[in-house]
Amino acid sequence: MTVLNIHERLNRIENRIRNDPFVSNRSLSCGNGGYIFDYDPEDELVVRDFISKFSSRGDLGFDI
Repeated sequence: MTVLNIHERLNRIENRIRNDPFVSNRSLSCGNGGYIFDYDPEDELVVRDFISKFSSRGDLGFDI
C-alpha cells in the first residue's frame, strides 16, 4: 500500500469536494454530507496554510 504524504493528500481535496454527492449534500445517513480529513498533528501548519489559500480562491463555484 502506498502512503501519501500530507501534500499529496491535500492536492486530492479539490476533486473530492467537487464530486457530486458532496456538492449536492447527499449522504448515506440522515445528516449532512461531508468528509473527515484526518492528519498527523505535526502537519497542522501545512493544513492551515492550504485551507487559507484554498478557501480564498474564487474559482470553486461555492462558498467555503
